[in-house]
Amino acid sequence: MNLNSNERNLIIVDDDPRICRVIKRMADQLGLPSYSMNFPALFESFCSDIKPDIIFLDIVMPEVNVVDMLQEIANQHPEAEIVIMSGLAPSVLITTVEIGHKLGLNMRGYLSKPFDFNDVSALLTVEHKA
Repeated sequence: MNLNSNERNLIIVDDDPRICRVIKRMADQLGLPSYSMNFPALFESFCSDIKPDIIFLDIVMPEVNVVDMLQEIANQHPEAEIVIMSGLAPSVLITTVEIGHKLGLNMRGYLSKPFDFNDVSALLTVEHKA
């Protein structure tokens, strides 16, 4: 993956603006254009302007069912690579990744909160699938 190319966009979806800022700052350091949003209900309208190539998606947000959100991504952006994020147990993250695979999504992996730069960097710079 060429992170210096402006052809790939990262979208960070998390109801916690601090998480969005931290991941955005890390992506900026890696040279990856990134955009964040704290209101997942507006995800589709947000993505009509910015084509998501990689999506970092928190799985615990108010008024959002993560399976419905993954289904929406599968319908509208099936080519996007997905990274699931949460502070929940790794087993929950793994199960959510498996659900994404069953929906036909390109699940890049998961990010356990709290995380550090190396965790984010590994998910953004290595070509792999979960």
